[in-house]
Amino acid sequence: MRPPTRLLLAVGTGTINDLTRFVSHRTGTPYVVVATAPSMDGYASSVAALVVNNMKLTMTAWGAKAILAAPSVLAASPPVMIAAGLGDILGKYTALCDWRLAGIVENEYQCDYVAGLVMQAVNDCRRQAGSLAIQDEAAVSDVFRALILTGLVISYVGSSRPASGSEHHLSHFWEMAFIRTGRPPVLHGSKVGLATLMTCLLYRHLIDLQPDFRRARRIALQYQENDWVRKMQQIYGSGADEIIRLEKRTGRHDAEKACARISQIEKCWPAILALVRQTIPEPADIRPILLQSGGITEPAELGISRELVADSLRHAMEMRPIYTLLRLYSDLGETETAIRLIDRSFLF
Repeated sequence: MRPPTRLLLAVGTGTINDLTRFVSHRTGTPYVVVATAPSMDGYASSVAALVVNNMKLTMTAWGAKAILAAPSVLAASPPVMIAAGLGDILGKYTALCDWRLAGIVENEYQCDYVAGLVMQAVNDCRRQAGSLAIQDEAAVSDVFRALILTGLVISYVGSSRPASGSEHHLSHFWEMAFIRTGRPPVLHGSKVGLATLMTCLLYRHLIDLQPDFRRARRIALQYQENDWVRKMQQIYGSGADEIIRLEKRTGRHDAEKACARISQIEKCWPAILALVRQTIPEPADIRPILLQSGGITEPAELGISRELVADSLRHAMEMRPIYTLLRLYSDLGETETAIRLIDRSFLF
């Protein structure tokens, strides 16, 4: 950028918006977004999701001065991008449940007002799946407004908690694997919609699960830092340094902290199951909505292998310090159970 630049204009969707937002914040230059597709919820976000050293990071930034969009342009965008926007919206089911779960397990800050806003937007959009498939302007505009809202609530609470959870972590892990192997990218919302099917399945499975809390504590006490570091270097490559720094800062794998979480989970297990029953739909209810809108429902459709899904269920939680469904399965010593469940339920 050269002076005297006074305004940046982002015309496009996710990547263009995030890059412009990041540069805008770094240089102190305001920016405006002209949205061209309802494909993701980052238009109104105050953070920038960037890949740095093959690692998906959330960078400090700020919001746009204005977000402009013409319904006719949004509705004329490729159908796969419209379906991706709905996939991103459906991901809020598990993102909000993850946030509530963190409140139960770690007493994380909660906001009922924000959660209610997001859930209302999700429920409004899921009814529009059929109209989205025919690129109806009113339906596409409703999804776009919902995407804007979920971006705004990130600013309300000061984090991405109301909009992003385990389903996004799986999506980011797959994206990073594609980058490392030189494969072309896949739309963010397409991956999130698929990951939402998986995380809904794993949440509903908790209802029938009978955790062995004593076994979970024994597993937590067996943690070996050197073994974990080697595994992170193997899985994340050049991005492992960031993962290792995050663990040193948070001590997520510390045996004492892990055992304390397991005790809290055991104490609050009935509350966790009640949360799941109240907030998480059955995958059989979500899958038709994705299909009706033209969305993705099988890993093979995106070129995601069984091995990549298994690795993501084991290791995607390491990318962020927040508590999610993936960490719950890890704390319970049930990650391999989750992998077998996904393996039986999806085509590869």
